[in-house]
Amino acid sequence: MHNPFSTYFNLSKNFNTAQSTALSSCHIPQDIIYMDYAASTPVDNRVYEAMKPWHLTFCGSSSNIIHAMGEYSRHGLENAREQLKKYLGQHDSQIIFTSSATESNNLLLRGIIEHPLQKRTKIVYSPTEHSSIYSTIKSIEENIGKRLGFEFQQLPIDDKGQIIIEKAKKIIDSKTLYVFIMDVNNETGIINVALPELEKHIHSVGAYLHVDCVQGLARNHQIALGVDYDSAVFSSSKI
Repeated sequence: MHNPFSTYFNLSKNFNTAQSTALSSCHIPQDIIYMDYAASTPVDNRVYEAMKPWHLTFCGSSSNIIHAMGEYSRHGLENAREQLKKYLGQHDSQIIFTSSATESNNLLLRGIIEHPLQKRTKIVYSPTEHSSIYSTIKSIEENIGKRLGFEFQQLPIDDKGQIIIEKAKKIIDSKTLYVFIMDVNNETGIINVALPELEKHIHSVGAYLHVDCVQGLARNHQIALGVDYDSAVFSSSKI
């Protein structure tokens, strides 16, 4: 039976002489079953074929459209953006491409913290968030959070890794600017079942919700468990 989250590789057939030389210091097994799809996945053949022209031929920068190659790249980029909007059901939303979900989470966090017009001063987050959220919040809290007048508070979780809803509702109040909750945990695979109920409470107090959907998009049938998020991150390398 095919497992969508594992891949069998015969590594000896996938390396040419140059690659073998570059990896001469590594022990390469004859066969391997790769199962770490939560970290990264092999490129689907359909994606590989679709991207080949952009890697090999249309090499222009999409930021430079004074010549045809740049125009081709801009067209391809915008077409991809529209495809994603359609897939995500977010036709009026802004899609921003970055190098990784980690970069996306960092940009959002630091952007909202340093925004000069913010009036709310509380950031709420789950203690089981990805390190790109958790560690960034800790860094901001230690270095500039106090100077900017921000308060950071963790949501309580039970022994199964689930957010305790009633206690969370008391923490998320009218001072809260943003709440950070991932849909599926990248290490344990736990689905945050409290997210739909908490989303309603978050918006009822006028706060924003950010969902890290990196694992959920690949592991779950619903995007962000079907909630109405204000911002979210996705990663093609996990799909």
